[in-house]
Amino acid sequence: MRELFQRRGFVGALTALWLTVVTAGTVVLWQYSMTPGDPGAPPDRWPAQASISLAADAHTLVMLVHPHCSCSRASLSELAKVMTRLDGYAEAWVLFMRPAGFAKDWEKTDLWERALEIPGVTPLLDDEGREAALFGARTSGQTVLFDPSGQLLFAGGITNGRAHEGDNIGESRLISLVTEGRADSDRASVYGCDLTDSEASTAGRG
Repeated sequence: MRELFQRRGFVGALTALWLTVVTAGTVVLWQYSMTPGDPGAPPDRWPAQASISLAADAHTLVMLVHPHCSCSRASLSELAKVMTRLDGYAEAWVLFMRPAGFAKDWEKTDLWERALEIPGVTPLLDDEGREAALFGARTSGQTVLFDPSGQLLFAGGITNGRAHEGDNIGESRLISLVTEGRADSDRASVYGCDLTDSEASTAGRG
């Protein structure tokens, strides 16, 4: 009987330890998913040196993406919703960063294919992150919105966490700024990988 109680106590201790480890891991993952990335320093005006064009009769939205950042699938899913809401009011570019020394078409992942599927969106290579630098972006999923005159209207993310899909404050603010001309803020936290993350950039080096 004593051995039985000892065995049960041992099993109970292992179970308690397992639950503690699982709980701690869950908390760490949650904290990571809810930690914003670097907001960068988007310019107040459309950068004259940009290789892409500012729309003359609509708003222009630019999203900067690391093609191997799994968090950015959610950003592109939310972009699809945004473009549906802004049909005819905005044109969008999704710029996929490719670092120096990486193979041709390294940027053409499933994220590129997802961007191709969104009406009103044009995916484009951002070779060595030149455009990201012009738009002051540091985090994958960073989104900037300009009016037809080239004035910055919004900068930030359009998800409510890393890899989290669903309604969020950034998306609501961006849409409101286009459709109503106002919002409670023109900024929102951006969640995603560092655009220059070397670990996320290891695959496909040429």
